[in-house]
Amino acid sequence: MSLQLAWTLLEVRQYSNLLRTVASGPYEPGTEPERSMLRAIARWQAQEQDQALRDFNVAVGGQPEWENSSWVNPLYSPLIEQSIREMQAERQRRKEKTRIADAG
Repeated sequence: MSLQLAWTLLEVRQYSNLLRTVASGPYEPGTEPERSMLRAIARWQAQEQDQALRDFNVAVGGQPEWENSSWVNPLYSPLIEQSIREMQAERQRRKEKTRIADAG
């Protein structure tokens, strides 16, 4: 139930309340990827890009479906879909920047 509340808080852009809800909610096996994605999107929307990308990587590592727009689109709102696309693009941009720096 706390995860459902957290998704609602995300939609109404109450990011600090969302982060508290996710942190204080009871642990349920198998929910860490979803919790990580909630944190990632909240932090992304709050312009905390570095921490957002760390949480995003945890979420995707535990549940790769998050990177599949065919899975995300029918289940989640446009805000969530857009945030995921933006984080994917930023992660790719940073990888490319690191690759170029390493090659130089």
